[in-house]
Amino acid sequence: MTYPVICDAIRLRHVIRLVYRGGVREVEPYVYGRGSAGDELLRAYQLRGVSRSSTTGWKMFRVENISSVSVTFEPFAPSRAGYDPADAVITFVNCRIEPK
Repeated sequence: MTYPVICDAIRLRHVIRLVYRGGVREVEPYVYGRGSAGDELLRAYQLRGVSRSSTTGWKMFRVENISSVSVTFEPFAPSRAGYDPADAVITFVNCRIEPK
């Protein structure tokens, strides 16, 4: 399932709240597109919420495992260390944070 709201959040630079594998997470979305196998992917920085690894930080989310997405009113500054706009895993980019 494609979520155009993810590109809206990237353009607006707003945190999104998503339900991923049944758990609620809040993330800063950076790159949204498809991998080489055609699966939809989201590269984001997790701020808070449920996670199997129990950590925040950079994550790759498989969109097929997302059951809900909403844009929050919380803005973010796209300056996270470790961000690579030329993400090698996402081979077709729908939208992304462009470096300045």
